[in-house]
Amino acid sequence: MNWYRITTLLVFDLRHSLFAIKGLFFLIPFFLFWCLFLFSLKDGAASWLSGNEGMLFATWLLDFDTAKSLFLYHSPTLSLFLVLAITTMPCFVLLGANDQLASDSARGPLRFLLTRCTRNEIFLSRFLSTLALIGTAITIVTLVATCIALSTDSNSPPEIVHYGVQSGLILLVYAAPFVAFMSIISAFTSSAPGSLLAGFSLYCLLLGIIAYYHPDFPIISYLLPSATKGYLYSTDPRIFMSAAGSLLLYTLVYLLPGWLLFRRRNL
Repeated sequence: MNWYRITTLLVFDLRHSLFAIKGLFFLIPFFLFWCLFLFSLKDGAASWLSGNEGMLFATWLLDFDTAKSLFLYHSPTLSLFLVLAITTMPCFVLLGANDQLASDSARGPLRFLLTRCTRNEIFLSRFLSTLALIGTAITIVTLVATCIALSTDSNSPPEIVHYGVQSGLILLVYAAPFVAFMSIISAFTSSAPGSLLAGFSLYCLLLGIIAYYHPDFPIISYLLPSATKGYLYSTDPRIFMSAAGSLLLYTLVYLLPGWLLFRRRNL
């Protein structure tokens, strides 16, 4: 593989996505959702979670130790942002990563690219450009959430900034396997709507299988990267690094069938 060609394709596709339907279809609802949510936190509403009533509510969603670590020992604004971002990540990533290859495979631009680069380079550049687009959007909303936390929370500024950087890295790593998951769907579909529908359908099917069989076979929850999200909140660096490593492994495992499908597809 030629990394210069991969980088060129990545930059071109990223710039194109910012102004094309496939990029705006993700960016507009993503930023609209986070603007509405973050605007509601500008008066320090998240600080309520560090009180007794707030902790009672938080323990309904998280276990007590995790809730205490997030909302008592860290910035409550950033912690609430992190929990909501991780929870909504699959939905937004499936929305943003559905057209890595699908529509271009049907229209023919990939046949033009194949005269100048390999399928491996096209597949990898499309995956990386999609991850870069989603990562850029995540970085922007994380910066906004950090700025709001600096103006509303009682934690020290260095602590908030450090936690903001940590939260951004967690979200970037957590997004990667879902982008890879959609590369499988995008590799065998011929339209962006079809890829989006197939992606959501398969994801919901896997969630249903996990919910049904989890009481008898708890290990089945590891079919999806969502099984690791509880470990991403840990303050123990070893647990966090193990979770991050497992997410990278999920990414590689999902990329392999996507690459095999695209490699054998008739363009």
